[in-house]
Amino acid sequence: MGVGPLQRNSPIPFGSVAAGLEVLELPRVDPHAHHLAEIERLKPLPVERTSWMGLPARVLAALIAVAEERSFGRAARRLGYSRSTVSHQIAQLEAVVGASLVHRGRGGRSVRITPAGEIVLTHARAVLRVLESARLQVERAGRGPP
Repeated sequence: MGVGPLQRNSPIPFGSVAAGLEVLELPRVDPHAHHLAEIERLKPLPVERTSWMGLPARVLAALIAVAEERSFGRAARRLGYSRSTVSHQIAQLEAVVGASLVHRGRGGRSVRITPAGEIVLTHARAVLRVLESARLQVERAGRGPP
């Protein structure tokens, strides 16, 4: 029983091998295979519910607004959300990070960022700057050359 590649006019799809009654798919050889490794590296990682990779940008924006406004209410008005939504976003971020990021004063009036919150805040600002830069570059690229 010989095993070999089939011709294009074969009833079995080209790129397959007949081995007895079994048809086996052969790996496709791509002349640009070096690009495939880069594409594979760039594929999104699986996102778990508690993964940092699954954090929406709006959650980072909520932390920034709370830090700058020093108030959940003012941060909510600035973002166009309810106070409850901002509070939930911060709680979501704290659950993912595994640390308290915001110290809530009595009555929820005064808000202070914790040391862990300062670390996340620095990175949140950097992430949003990168996203904004990407948005602007794509917008410019979409317009084409001047």
